[in-house]
Amino acid sequence: MELTLEAYRIIVNYAGSRSDIAVLCRVSKTFRRVAERALYNTIYLQHPDEILALCSTLDASPRLASLVDAWTIAPARLGDADYSDEGDSEEDYDQELPEGFWETVAKALQNTTKLRFLNVHSQGASTSASASILRDTTFSLRRFHCDFDWDDDLVGFLNRQTELVDLYILDFKPYLDPGSTASTTSAPTTFYSTSTNLHATAMSHLTTLECTFAEAADAIVPHRPITHLKTCFSKVEIAAKREEMNRLFSTISSSSKPVRSLDIADSSYNESFAMELLGKAKSVYGSTDC
Repeated sequence: MELTLEAYRIIVNYAGSRSDIAVLCRVSKTFRRVAERALYNTIYLQHPDEILALCSTLDASPRLASLVDAWTIAPARLGDADYSDEGDSEEDYDQELPEGFWETVAKALQNTTKLRFLNVHSQGASTSASASILRDTTFSLRRFHCDFDWDDDLVGFLNRQTELVDLYILDFKPYLDPGSTASTTSAPTTFYSTSTNLHATAMSHLTTLECTFAEAADAIVPHRPITHLKTCFSKVEIAAKREEMNRLFSTISSSSKPVRSLDIADSSYNESFAMELLGKAKSVYGSTDC
């Protein structure tokens, strides 16, 4: 007797591990269809060999690649990763990434046309990734976290994102428009990376932004519906930090929606400046919940 589709899903959901789900793929065509969705919907891999094997599969099978909804790519050395095989030794994994590793990842990403959530954390690997791996992708993300350098490829990718609501970036490089006559002590009004501008219409649904440079907030927050912002002061000297604070609050006020959550880190904590920051927040937001 043929089971209902819901029954197949329940059985797959009760499978003890991904290897068990893989076994179910060989039971029947229906099991295979349901189990493959469970296997490829959400992927989190750290082991370089496992990442390469998966990427080869996704590159060879656009059908399977289209099942991927969320993917975390975080190749790491043994000391930084949680490898499941207790027999693995440091000699096996504390090594350079294989040649062409990120090129293989890029080819797989091109096939994940329905990807919605992407995390790329490569700083722990022997060779860091760049946003060039996203150059020929067509997916439209809702969440994107990365530690890429800020460059033309990253800006170009962000310019193509129309559904993004959650963004984390590690790097940012602000530049003053060469044609601008604004003082160098003023907040830059035009930001670009080499030759690619961050379009004012890009990421029009972005609500959550985490960036390690307050200058990134200056470029991204204005005219976007940012409600949750996490960033960090980059200045150390009090006068410069005060200017940065004032600029940041001016930037926040240009969000198209009220900011509900504000988290500002300060590597050179000073109690008197912290009280000044709280006073500034109170004067701007009054009795709001921010």
